[in-house]
Amino acid sequence: MIKKCLICKKSFYIRPCYIRYNRGKFCSRKCFGKSGNSHWEKNLILYKKGHLPWNTDKKVKQTSGEKHWNWNGGKYISTSGYVYILKPNHPFAKKNGYIAEHRLVVEKRIGRYLQPTERVHHINGIKDDNKSQNLKLFPNDGAHYKFHHPKPPLNTGRTRFKKGQIPWNKNLHAL
Repeated sequence: MIKKCLICKKSFYIRPCYIRYNRGKFCSRKCFGKSGNSHWEKNLILYKKGHLPWNTDKKVKQTSGEKHWNWNGGKYISTSGYVYILKPNHPFAKKNGYIAEHRLVVEKRIGRYLQPTERVHHINGIKDDNKSQNLKLFPNDGAHYKFHHPKPPLNTGRTRFKKGQIPWNKNLHAL
């Protein structure tokens, strides 16, 4: 169906189903914006260069660190259960300045920084129990994995069935 734009009077094709839903009045988005019906065109004025935001006259106090209402002394427990302490000057701290407490405890015990590849294991399995006696240091992930998954002994006492032997009776042989 051919219609005329309400703004520029240009003829354009519109599907009949659009007319049913009160659409098809404008030939383009530009004309729709000029019509004043678009809320997004009106709001663009608020975000132009040099425009002041709504809260410039209000004094909004930004609090962080010790002044923040939710400050816990630079210590938090992650979703995985490990305790993290704020040490922004530590060479291996995360981007947010925190490092795992169990790593700090082992570093203090051995007198040097741990390498990123070294792993600390909680002996009793409780992730927030960071006592020095509960922590064991592994040089890498492989050694930590081997600690958790030891190889079974070679001689397990099981005997394999010989060819021709009946499985449910080891003494009888097949004919």
